[in-house]
Amino acid sequence: RQRMNGLRRSMQGASLQSEQPGIGLFFHESGGRIRVKTIVSGGSAERDGRVQVGDILIAIDGTDVRGQSANPSVFRNMITGPEGSTVRLKMLRGEGANAFGYELELVRGSPEYFARLEQEKRNEDELTELKLQLKQALAEEQQVAEEVDRIKRLLISERQDKEMRDKDVAVLEQTFDEDKQQLTDALRKVETVKRDVEARLAPVQAREQELSEELSRQIEKDRLRKEYIEELQKRHEERKMQLEQQLQLIRKQRAEEQVARMELQAQLMKAQAELKAAMTLEKKKAEHDSLWKQRQLEEERELFREMLENSDSLAGYVHEMQARMNTINAGFFDGMPQAELVANSSPPSKGAASQSYPDQYFLA
Repeated sequence: RQRMNGLRRSMQGASLQSEQPGIGLFFHESGGRIRVKTIVSGGSAERDGRVQVGDILIAIDGTDVRGQSANPSVFRNMITGPEGSTVRLKMLRGEGANAFGYELELVRGSPEYFARLEQEKRNEDELTELKLQLKQALAEEQQVAEEVDRIKRLLISERQDKEMRDKDVAVLEQTFDEDKQQLTDALRKVETVKRDVEARLAPVQAREQELSEELSRQIEKDRLRKEYIEELQKRHEERKMQLEQQLQLIRKQRAEEQVARMELQAQLMKAQAELKAAMTLEKKKAEHDSLWKQRQLEEERELFREMLENSDSLAGYVHEMQARMNTINAGFFDGMPQAELVANSSPPSKGAASQSYPDQYFLA
């Protein structure tokens, strides 16, 4: 209960005194060791994912804090700082031969700060996507406008051709009417002449024959004109049908191009997603390899340090045994009891050399 009360008071004090953001870790300092007690949700440490509860803090920005017992505000001030700045920590995980160290660099900031950064990044991504879509829409609109202009020019040219053909037909019809009127007038004249020269039968018959032949020629001309007009109308209808078919074909091609463009856009988006996933996987692989190499190096350093410590301890023990043997030999020859010498030369108790510190908690 006392430990929980101390933890609660430390958390309250840290929340009241902390003026600068930290990295989202709650530490427990006891006996010169600073351990991670709790990882704050949404903080920098939780977002990084490497720190675990129970890890031991070794150094802060290159400053070794092992074996030190100070006011928690000292360690907290070393870790906290301006929002957005970074702090480099060296941590130790595990005990004994399974222990290994690692280093990491965390960004100082509150969960709201990181949430704001993520929202800003999402806003930038959305703005970039909207700009790209707008650019594509403008390009498609330009293509559509060019296609519409081309069709308009084609229709205008066809309309002009039709007007010219209509004018030709009107001229032909007018010529036909004039010829017909002339023929009508000629027939009237022939009838008048026929009535006038009934007495002159032979000349009249000859003239009538000539007029009949002329009439036949005029009728043939009229027939040819009609056939020519009908041929022009037929060509006009065929040309009209061809233009309508071409227009339908253009519309069909436009629809097919639109479908193909949508398919290409889908394939492009899929390729971009696959490329992004591959890049993320490659980045994670590189980070994993770097962390593994760093852990291997730390384990080799720790093993070398333990070997040095064991070597120093063994040398000290041999030296102490030699001193005891010399003392025992001197006491034996001087008539001193061996047990007393051994008792007097026994090493001091471990508890007398160590200094106990009260448990302390702080949030950084």
